[in-house]
Amino acid sequence: MRKLTQAEAAAWINSELRPDIVVTATIKQSIGHFSGNGKYWERGNPYRYEAAVEQFLKRLTIACKGKNDWRRHHKLLPVAVTLEGDGNGQAVARRSDPPSFSNGFQSGPRHMRYHLNMMFRRPDWIPLEIFQQTIRNSWATSSWSMTDVKIEERQGDFAYYALKEGWDSLLLNCVSF
Repeated sequence: MRKLTQAEAAAWINSELRPDIVVTATIKQSIGHFSGNGKYWERGNPYRYEAAVEQFLKRLTIACKGKNDWRRHHKLLPVAVTLEGDGNGQAVARRSDPPSFSNGFQSGPRHMRYHLNMMFRRPDWIPLEIFQQTIRNSWATSSWSMTDVKIEERQGDFAYYALKEGWDSLLLNCVSF
């Protein structure tokens, strides 16, 4: 069985989902918790992020469709989500790496914070501005969310861009057509 190429996977998402809103959201790399012995840090990983995104999508669906619809059908809004990054986004380069000008002014390998690329099909009954604000409000309630969330209408082939790290970056529990 052959694997889908990036272009084939993007075409499949575009044809089934027909996204019209794209969201890029940054995730915290770790969160602090308080216990009886003081504060400890919980480091993020793709499994924790996927669970946080599932909760966000559930909250967003309830905000858009209502609690009764969610209880009856348990169907998310039409969405596809990819997780991008390597989790080493604290710095662009490690201090121990020797400087190299072959890759611009960066030294060492390029690191990228974890972030999400989400593609939504906006419900017909919700105006664009209200849907954007609902996304922001639902995202802000997640313990793993950062404040920077970029929401815009789709232009070009965002699905192809979102799948640039491969088919494995698609969060399968967070896909709904």
